[in-house]
Amino acid sequence: MGPVLEMSLARVGASLLVAALLLASCGNDKKPGALPVKAILQAQLDRLKAIGAPPPAAASPAAAPDPALLAEGRRVLAEGGQPVIAVTDRGLGLATFMVPLGSNSGVVTWANPEYQTIALREGVILATRGFGADLMSVTGPSAEQLRSGTGSFRRLHYVLDGADQTIEQSFDCSLSISKKETIAVLGLSYATSLVEESCSGPAGDLTNRYWFDATGAIRQSQQARGPGVENMQLQAIID
Repeated sequence: MGPVLEMSLARVGASLLVAALLLASCGNDKKPGALPVKAILQAQLDRLKAIGAPPPAAASPAAAPDPALLAEGRRVLAEGGQPVIAVTDRGLGLATFMVPLGSNSGVVTWANPEYQTIALREGVILATRGFGADLMSVTGPSAEQLRSGTGSFRRLHYVLDGADQTIEQSFDCSLSISKKETIAVLGLSYATSLVEESCSGPAGDLTNRYWFDATGAIRQSQQARGPGVENMQLQAIID
């Protein structure tokens, strides 16, 4: 795991709680569906301020935040009544929470108040919007295939070129079970099995990592949008 992607909510939790939810104080209420997302996150923001979470500049990534604050932050997020995921990407300077915006045939679209969105099927990225170098769509392995930790397959990414034309990037990929690992996600520890997906293609190489918890769900992942672009880290906070 590269140092750029080793961010954990257990290490930056207090800072992320505020940095991400501050997005809820802005955004565009005129967008379809904006009010429910903003209302959920704004209520959580108000509560997080009330419990005294420090501003982002006050927290060091190397310093573990107060466990009691993490537990209280998790409780506040749960009070929103919606599942919550955290998305971090150091390449984009991104630290945000997302809640479900809608679902269709098992694909859930998650959104933050800025209406950046990620479409996931059982935790596997199928598309992104609002992140610059976006994935228009993906054809790749299912969570069940990934969970097995073995096998080879073709991954297809559909992205926009400089002329806003959709182009296909193909990758030959293989899976391996890397190790058993206990990870911390916003103050809770999970015993996981780490599966790595190594891919290569004409556009370059990429590696995806998936931490499966004891239930078989992806609790944490680091997924690539393409070669040369920082992986996004996703963590399932509230199920």
